[in-house]
Amino acid sequence: MLRFLDTLFIESLGFFGGRLQASTGKSDMKPEDKEVIIIPERCKGCGFCIEFCPQYILNKTTEINSKGYHLVYISNDSKCTKCDMCGMVCPDFAIGVVDIEKEPCRS
Repeated sequence: MLRFLDTLFIESLGFFGGRLQASTGKSDMKPEDKEVIIIPERCKGCGFCIEFCPQYILNKTTEINSKGYHLVYISNDSKCTKCDMCGMVCPDFAIGVVDIEKEPCRS
């Protein structure tokens, strides 16, 4: 799952020192319990995430953000392992993997 974030939604996410709070790294977390997010206004189109993706599924779009940079997208979401390599190499913290918060079951 890929989600583009607007600046209003960003504040509702857990930030720590300006960086997205990455997934917890728990061994019991499955890729289905995580999602890749992209903050378009932070992206400057450097391409590090594209170059370092071990699955080679990140590409540039023809879309541009307000600064004139091309955004990235996942070409095949089913191949994404949610490893967060993209988030680790992004100098602007524009992309990353976060845990999906699940609603508790109500009895």
